[in-house]
Amino acid sequence: MGIFDAGIGSFGIVETVKKHYPNQDIIWFADRASFPLGKKTPDQLFETGRKSVSFLQSHGAQKVIVAANVLSMVVMERLQEAFPELELYGVTPPVRRAAEYGNFCILGVEAMVTDPKLREFVERLKPSSLKASFANASPLIDELVETGIFVSDPDRTEARVRDYMSNLTPQQMGVAAYTLSSTHLPWLRFAFERACPDKVFLDPAEELVLEMRLPNDGSGQITAFTTENIDLSMTQPELKKMLDLIGYSHIEPNIVPQTE
Repeated sequence: MGIFDAGIGSFGIVETVKKHYPNQDIIWFADRASFPLGKKTPDQLFETGRKSVSFLQSHGAQKVIVAANVLSMVVMERLQEAFPELELYGVTPPVRRAAEYGNFCILGVEAMVTDPKLREFVERLKPSSLKASFANASPLIDELVETGIFVSDPDRTEARVRDYMSNLTPQQMGVAAYTLSSTHLPWLRFAFERACPDKVFLDPAEELVLEMRLPNDGSGQITAFTTENIDLSMTQPELKKMLDLIGYSHIEPNIVPQTE
């Protein structure tokens, strides 16, 4: 099983897969050279996804989770056409589950929450009586998650998330549930829940992994790879430090110069 995204965010999906399928072998690719995804065009997103899927396939992956919500929503069909021999799984907003609570808001990166495909997807799945809103959470991802601040400074994280939530529009605030529709956002769930204890925050990964029904075979090994983004100080040692802080000191990410 291959899993990829543009950074530490997708490791949350690795954890979810391991929770339900502890023997599943996983190849995890944190393509941090492609970060951030939130401002890329559809063609740029496709090329990023194509390179990452090709890399995982070259290392033996037969199934791949396209962990980035924005790739799953915007270019998933193109990726599946490019790799018909692979089983690709996308991570999309859990619209039906969110609708169980009433009006809801989808939090995600800018390129996703502004894409017409997301609006069409939501309108197709939600009851007509409910309203859906959309909010750009890219600033939280850039500031708190890929920097590791969510681990090193939880108080600052809580304060920043509280400020973010207080600046949402009335429509974005007047909902019962939020979907954390970026792989990075579930790392901030503790801060969201403390900022808004009367709201529900949903992680799309849990629903996806339960629906996959994978065989629980293999040795349970996690093999990690990463590219670096020197301009943003996103290096292999810095990623290793974050993995150590969240309890995975045994994982040593292998540096990939570039995806092919």
